[in-house]
Amino acid sequence: MYTSKKITNKECIKMSTNIKPYITDEDIININDLVSELAVILRKFEIDLNPYQTDVYFYYDPDTKIGRLETFINVGGHSWINDDHVTIYSDEPHYMNIYDYFDSVLEFADALEISKNDLIEATRKFKNLNSDDSIERIEVIDYIKSDNKLVNKLTAFYISYYVDDYNVEFLSKAQEILSRIEI
Repeated sequence: MYTSKKITNKECIKMSTNIKPYITDEDIININDLVSELAVILRKFEIDLNPYQTDVYFYYDPDTKIGRLETFINVGGHSWINDDHVTIYSDEPHYMNIYDYFDSVLEFADALEISKNDLIEATRKFKNLNSDDSIERIEVIDYIKSDNKLVNKLTAFYISYYVDDYNVEFLSKAQEILSRIEI
């Protein structure tokens, strides 16, 4: 659904080379892969803006010294999974959606790469309004939601502008989270 560039694990590892080491590969053989995977998960949380708490579980096999991550949508806020996982991160419910990041009709128009007037006229046509009727932000949102191409374009802009500028922060945050693990 999203059309913007996705971060690969290889890119995350390359980007993380300037970050200080913490838990070494002697402790967890696949620690660099886990940092990259967690950075991708954190980025996905920012894209999805999930309305439920989502936990990241860490599993560790001391014999192989290999860790793995899993996510769990935790609707009630309490984990009911009774296994050997450690909850290393909880993404709190998001009460905003991508439309909340745009404050005005002009910002929507800029993101969609059309003129404000064209967006207003298209919204009027969609809503069957007269040319002298004013257009509110919510009506523009309704119009955008009615067209998957516009939704995808707005989502791609949101990802590019609001999410992808923070790749290094996702890596740093992933490293910080994993550095707190006690094995």
